[in-house]
Amino acid sequence: SLLAEVPQGEPRARLLRAAIELTDPRQWRAAIALLRAMPASGAGPPTTVAYNLAMRACVRGGAWETALELVEEMAAQPGGAARPSAHSWGTAIDACAKGGDWRRGIELLHGMRAAGVEPTVQCYGAAIAGCASRGEWRPAIALLREAQAE
Repeated sequence: SLLAEVPQGEPRARLLRAAIELTDPRQWRAAIALLRAMPASGAGPPTTVAYNLAMRACVRGGAWETALELVEEMAAQPGGAARPSAHSWGTAIDACAKGGDWRRGIELLHGMRAAGVEPTVQCYGAAIAGCASRGEWRPAIALLREAQAE
């Protein structure tokens, strides 16, 4: 197989991350399988980038709840190779918006700080879009004011 020809470690990890990124959105389960296969394949544990790519595949494939499970999995790893970044949290908040769970998106936005990550403009934008898509204008405006105050 092609994987056997690629040296273990970072070269193999790069190949698997590229494969995750190129996964057809309808095949988001394949992205998860590749993520899970990284340690046994000699690529090392999944990194934040690998998780982010798998999360994005899930969101694009309509598996928004699976994307949330992945960010929670990263956050629960004590001192692991993967820690949720602002991009990870933003993808999870976007997943909530696409799944119609605007309240959960706001919870994630506010929970970022507890995890030691400052929300970005993109994170606020995803949470606001989630509120707006459900006609929840009061929380959307409150988030806009919160973002402006930062």
